[in-house]
Amino acid sequence: MTRLEFCTVYRFSIGRSSLPVPARLVDPLTTALNEEDAVRPRSLQGRVVVVTGAGNGIGRETARLLAQRGARVAVLDRDPNAGDEVAAEISGAVAQALAYQVDVTDQAAMIEVMDRIARDLGPVDSIVANAGIAGPVSPLLDADPAAVERVLEVDLLGVWRTVYASLPHVVREQGHVLLVASLAAAIACPSIAGYGAAKAGVESLGRSLRIELTPTGATAGVAYFGLIDTGLARDDLLGGTPLGALATKVPWLLSPAPVTVAAEAIVGGLECRSARVWAPRWVGAALVLRSAIAPFDIALSRVPGLTSATTTPVTSVAPVTPTTAADATAPAPSPQSWRTT
Repeated sequence: MTRLEFCTVYRFSIGRSSLPVPARLVDPLTTALNEEDAVRPRSLQGRVVVVTGAGNGIGRETARLLAQRGARVAVLDRDPNAGDEVAAEISGAVAQALAYQVDVTDQAAMIEVMDRIARDLGPVDSIVANAGIAGPVSPLLDADPAAVERVLEVDLLGVWRTVYASLPHVVREQGHVLLVASLAAAIACPSIAGYGAAKAGVESLGRSLRIELTPTGATAGVAYFGLIDTGLARDDLLGGTPLGALATKVPWLLSPAPVTVAAEAIVGGLECRSARVWAPRWVGAALVLRSAIAPFDIALSRVPGLTSATTTPVTSVAPVTPTTAADATAPAPSPQSWRTT
């Protein structure tokens, strides 16, 4: 399969080994919007790619595959040990990788680290906004509100702050921004509603950004994943939770897929500047049918543990404490500040 053929069909598969699906039979609108992408495949050799949340899971495997393609990889993670380990593992004769400790929720730190990456590795071409957490697995009425807001802070605002900090660099290089959403953006997510809401926001941000960037030559896309075999899925989402119990009843749907298929989708999306990538393969069908399956949401109310354990009326709520003191006092950055750099 040629690189041109690969870019044409990749969005509708989980990797090079998958059988291609005729694009116009799956999503005519997306195909029409992305035909230009299919004729402009590009090599990642020597390009600087930034991956957030690269210390573990999907981010780690993505960094590894990027290094195999010859990219210069900036490994961003909140855990310095994990980041250093990944950078040391993937650096070699073919690729260069450097680790940077940063919290994606810290806007000033994200702006500073992007400037450091440009000095250390060269002009930033592409971003993979992957960092995220699962948060509480609990109906909202029973959940700790601060924990839910932390999910929104990391999974949505952290992605926005990554985009905000990186856009001047990516636009300058006419590169690509890939935002990692989830199948949770397209379906009802009882017991992880905060996570689903954050990922729906990421999807909207990525789709809107792709349109807005059209005159600049830069592009953006969104990645949608089902359950992938990472610590987040195994331990946080499925480990001793109602979702884990449900997974034992429908293993064909909720068994985690290998992390490699997600990383391959991301790297293929960067090479092809794809508007959308997904894994496993059946997620593509779910995205196409999202409106058709919505009426069946009510069926989930019959699954034990996915509905609230609280049956008495709620008469009052306590105020939510800010996640950190800085969250409550730090001024918001100027919306135009990045344009002046």
